[in-house]
Amino acid sequence: MHVTGTSGKGSTVMMVGTMLRLSGKRTGIYVSPHTTTTIERFHGPDGLLMSTQEFITIADQLKPAIAQMDDHPLGTPSYLEMMVAIAFLYFKKTRCQW
Repeated sequence: MHVTGTSGKGSTVMMVGTMLRLSGKRTGIYVSPHTTTTIERFHGPDGLLMSTQEFITIADQLKPAIAQMDDHPLGTPSYLEMMVAIAFLYFKKTRCQW
């Protein structure tokens, strides 16, 4: 699910995520931008933020793929692209359904 708009996106995503989680679904939430720390972007199936250690582990797993893109005509991934990749890997690892 992708929520866009001018205002209310974060609140909408959190409400929908909570409803899905309370109905027994495993949810993952990625929000952008973050308010104070990058970790705020990632919420796991328990509704809590991803741990700092989990973020580091996944980021380290991405480093070789990112390094291979140094010579790619489109260049290396942007900050946003790397954050979305971390989110997708985290959601896969935690078996999110939504």
